[in-house]
Amino acid sequence: MGFEHRTRIFAAVGVLGLCACVQTGGQKPVQSLALLEDAVTLSAPSGYCIDLETSEPSKGFAVLAGCGSVIADVSRKNPPGIATVQIGEKGSAIVGDQESDLVTYLSSEGGAKLMGATPDEVWGNDGIVGAHFADGGDFRVVGLQDSEWRVFVDKGDRLVTIRLRSSYLNPVGADRGYAILTSIAQGIEG
Repeated sequence: MGFEHRTRIFAAVGVLGLCACVQTGGQKPVQSLALLEDAVTLSAPSGYCIDLETSEPSKGFAVLAGCGSVIADVSRKNPPGIATVQIGEKGSAIVGDQESDLVTYLSSEGGAKLMGATPDEVWGNDGIVGAHFADGGDFRVVGLQDSEWRVFVDKGDRLVTIRLRSSYLNPVGADRGYAILTSIAQGIEG
């Protein structure tokens, strides 16, 4: 599968958007979840839980938020941000063998169209390609900042896309945003 063909995968992932409708109340804290019928396992970083109400494990999609939000426990201090994880289909991996090409493409007009926003920063390092959007992309979510971080990483032969938005009440700076995304990526096995 060629680079241009694989970029269509990004478009499909991009339309999923970032769900800010994390349901609260009564869930047990879930730190690990099997996705795609046990093909991939996602383990949430410290302080984050997987929201079972909005995640779709059979489709490789998961929403992570502060455990206090997910289980409706106001005594818990939540880490910043709400993240989504989308696991691509078999054979969709692209970062490892084309990291610099992907960075170049995402920095171009075509990459901006594909992602729905013009990134103010795109980087690639150690098999992870990341982008930051100051304008928030093609959608707005009430209560969340317009600023978005997104990373692409290969896990086995699958492309994984991780998105992060922070709330106005608990903002995420650039260094912390990338650190959160990297820790989420490190918690994916498959």
